[in-house]
Amino acid sequence: MDRAGRFSDVFRRTVWETPELDYSLRARPTNAMAIASYDQSRAKKQTNASEELGKTHGLFFFFRGDCPYCHQLAPILQMYQRNYGVEVFAVSLDGSTLPQFPNARPDNGAASKLNVSTVPAVFLGDKQSGAIRPIGYGIMSLDEIVNRVYVLTQTTPGQEY
Repeated sequence: MDRAGRFSDVFRRTVWETPELDYSLRARPTNAMAIASYDQSRAKKQTNASEELGKTHGLFFFFRGDCPYCHQLAPILQMYQRNYGVEVFAVSLDGSTLPQFPNARPDNGAASKLNVSTVPAVFLGDKQSGAIRPIGYGIMSLDEIVNRVYVLTQTTPGQEY
């Protein structure tokens, strides 16, 4: 135990003196004060990403009128649209509409092309390139949508995990 304690102490001292070995400096910090600063900075980046995205992208919201989860997600997507300026294109798989999206368009085969088998489904579409990628399925909170948009558009895999 003495040797293990000595090893642990030498290792922590080495990390203190060698920033390249300190994982908390490369990813999410572990210090409480640094975590608050990191979270504030990341929230600002997430907000900026969604606001900028509204200029070049839109969201596709696939739903069915008989889906209770779709009815729960609709006001959240409407809020996302209002807060960040990202247009939401509601696509009905059964020809119905939702109160938040009375002008929902009937599916023209896009759901099949995107393999939408579960609703609600939310996809991010690039207006210039036409590229479409899934954001998620099921109910998501506003914060979760903002986070997913940020992660999928502003980070590389493993960067902030």
